[in-house]
Amino acid sequence: SGSRFNREDMELLMGFAEGLALNLERITLQEEVILERTEKEKLDELNRMKTEFITTVSHELRTPMSSLLGLSEMLQDGKIKNKTVQEKMLHLITEECSRLTRFLHNILDIGKIEQRAKTYKKNILEIQPIIEDILQLFQSQLESGRFRLHTEIPRDPLTLEIDRDALKQALTNLLDNAIKYSHDKRVITVRLVDEKESILIQVQDTGIGIADEDQGKIFSNFFRSTEAIAHCPRGVGLGLKVVAHIMAAHNGAVRVESHPGEGSTFTLIFPRQ
Repeated sequence: SGSRFNREDMELLMGFAEGLALNLERITLQEEVILERTEKEKLDELNRMKTEFITTVSHELRTPMSSLLGLSEMLQDGKIKNKTVQEKMLHLITEECSRLTRFLHNILDIGKIEQRAKTYKKNILEIQPIIEDILQLFQSQLESGRFRLHTEIPRDPLTLEIDRDALKQALTNLLDNAIKYSHDKRVITVRLVDEKESILIQVQDTGIGIADEDQGKIFSNFFRSTEAIAHCPRGVGLGLKVVAHIMAAHNGAVRVESHPGEGSTFTLIFPRQ
């Protein structure tokens, strides 16, 4: 309008400015408080996860170590004379050692994955012998657990550019879970499927299954559903995270199909070169 501000106008504007400054200062303080609270909550959550991880790992190591110590002392002292019982105890020792080895491999691999230091050495390899090696490794465990194993593996050789040890670890983790979470009906099926654009390896069980809301979480670090914990307390929830990383490193994917009480099917999808 061309009119000059008078004293009252200036006082009014100064009042607005002071009020705005106070509001901005209050907002800044509120943001600082919120940030501090968020950081504290994150720290508390990290501490909780660390404590839970240490407790779980300690339990996972303590239980089999105690079993191994007790069995080995009984054998060493010569208290067990029966050959059949001796063989059974040696079998238990072997199984516990294998389980510890798988557990420690997953722990070490998760550390490398988190540090982005995990590498894979890929070669063009035939798939069938690798699957057969893993099934042979689990043979005694499947027999002692009274599992029925079905295999659907084509005779014609199928090859992929893969890391042998990584594929073995992925299959080991899937078979270990299939055994761990099986119900009274103990049937496990392993398939090798030749498709046009990909090669699939499937591990199917008839176990407790996975709820729909949990299927997107099972490939995360340390996730275990309440049903899984109730059915089998041992485990830290790392195996499937390792499987997912292995498949991503091979430009593939892992897929799960499951229904509670009806079992699960995990599929490793390897794209053809």
